[in-house]
Amino acid sequence: MHMQYYLLAIPAILLLLYAIFKWDAARSEAERMKESLDEIEEDKKNYEDLLTNVRLQQHALKNHMETISSFRYTQQTKEGLAQTEEDYCNQLRKENKYTDLLLLGDEALTGFLYGKFRAAGDRGIEVDYRITAEIRQCLVPVYHVIEMLGILFDNAMEAVNGMDRKEIFFTVGETAGAVSLKMLVPGMEL
Repeated sequence: MHMQYYLLAIPAILLLLYAIFKWDAARSEAERMKESLDEIEEDKKNYEDLLTNVRLQQHALKNHMETISSFRYTQQTKEGLAQTEEDYCNQLRKENKYTDLLLLGDEALTGFLYGKFRAAGDRGIEVDYRITAEIRQCLVPVYHVIEMLGILFDNAMEAVNGMDRKEIFFTVGETAGAVSLKMLVPGMEL
């Protein structure tokens, strides 16, 4: 009679252990997904910051154009005028450096890259980038792309720390219908 209870108890215990294992796996997956969502929300906040910055710069464009036009009245020579205009335009390019990120077409990815570029700048690392393709639909979920790019950027920033020239090149392009993401650290051998 006791043997029947044991025969019933063993599968019940195994079933209970299996259910606990599945529950724990589901809970871990839910935590991982929540972390990914939190990161995406942070990236969207960065995207909104970038949009606000671009909108403010668009409003200032008229003032910049008037400023450039008035340089001819403040400079005595053509060389002085050319140098003043060049310096001013270089400053404008520097201030509008991140606006091309909006060409990506994905808020989370744009916000993520904006945050990474600013973090690199804070560490004294120059990021030169080119965007020639949109990332609207991708076979790989955007949070995986963000995770991969995060690792690449962290590695690239770490690699340039000991270098004289702290510079990273990043491109988003399209080749044969596929989006390509490339990162290059000048002076690094493959």
